[in-house]
Amino acid sequence: MQLYRFALSRRAVHASVGLAAAAGAAAAIALLRHSPPVPTPSPAPRVAAHSAPRAPAPPTASASAANVPRKTAPQRPKSQPVKPRPKPRPPVRLPQPLPVVAHLVSTPKAIQVRDASGRQWQPYQRGRPIRRGELLRPSTATARIRTVQGDDILLNQGTVAQFRGDSIALFRGEVFVTAQHSSRGFVVRTPGTTTTVHGTQFNVKLAGQAAQVTVVEGTVQVGTSAGTCRLTGSQQTTADPGRRPSAPAVVDVNLVIAWTGQSAAPLVAAAPLPPPTEPQQLPGVTFAVKASTDTGWFAENETTVTFVATLQCAPTAPRGLKLATTVSNAAGKTVTQREETLADDEHRYRVKKVVLDRLPVGEYVAQFTLAAGTQQSTREVRFSVRQGDGSLP
Repeated sequence: MQLYRFALSRRAVHASVGLAAAAGAAAAIALLRHSPPVPTPSPAPRVAAHSAPRAPAPPTASASAANVPRKTAPQRPKSQPVKPRPKPRPPVRLPQPLPVVAHLVSTPKAIQVRDASGRQWQPYQRGRPIRRGELLRPSTATARIRTVQGDDILLNQGTVAQFRGDSIALFRGEVFVTAQHSSRGFVVRTPGTTTTVHGTQFNVKLAGQAAQVTVVEGTVQVGTSAGTCRLTGSQQTTADPGRRPSAPAVVDVNLVIAWTGQSAAPLVAAAPLPPPTEPQQLPGVTFAVKASTDTGWFAENETTVTFVATLQCAPTAPRGLKLATTVSNAAGKTVTQREETLADDEHRYRVKKVVLDRLPVGEYVAQFTLAAGTQQSTREVRFSVRQGDGSLP
């Protein structure tokens, strides 16, 4: 009976508890309905791995064991890569000198040389060969050149010529050529004119741009862009650039090439006249006159001429000799006249220089009279003064 009462009371307790729980649930529901909604929290943003470093995890036993250095067998060093051999450098080729084309036979003191690439004239050194393309300029005397082929070339004073082997280029002045091998030919070039030698001797004079060609022996062909002209011995032509050479004319070759004599006179040529049939003579006196070989004729004045009067007297020769000099031009007019007394010397041998100044270009006759009282002896010399012109290109 008591057990039954306990069971009933237990059921009542459970029933009241359930009613209370139901009432509390209903009250909670009503409260939620009348309260504002609560916002749902957004998930936290992910942090990049590199923005905040993480603390290193404690090493595990396996990791700590892996960090222990292992003993490895020694390895053989790797062979160094083979460097390629450097390519051999090409040999340095030094500039080879140009071939020798001529040699200077006579070496006057005042001669200058310039190579093809140079701009300044240099004094010529004795014994120096002439190479292809070089220019020569004798200042106060003639210069004789011999090519390697054996041709002889004589340059007048003030001439400028370039040597090119079997030819020369004439820029100013005058040259006289003696060609040894006519079959091979020798060429002289001037601005606008080409002279080809088929003979032995010829003379070329350049006056401005015009070339005057005179043939002594053999045959020479003169050509320009307008035509050609063929010359033989004792003939002369004048050729201007762009014009046909003039017709051949016969000239006195001795007057043209007189400057090429043994004297060193560059612009004055002297050739003695034939002696008269009955020359007047002084007893015991040998009298001769010739052009001077002094290379200083034209140091200051290109129209200065020097002659040398040579006297050889025997013991019986008269004393008080007088030398009179008279110079006349081609028209017969007296240009200069002088007279001087020669001093007696012990050896009875005298050399007297006669200097003629301020002679213009032209033809002249110089008369030298040696007199002693009423007796006299006369010598005559015919000469010409020619002045070259032209300019370097």
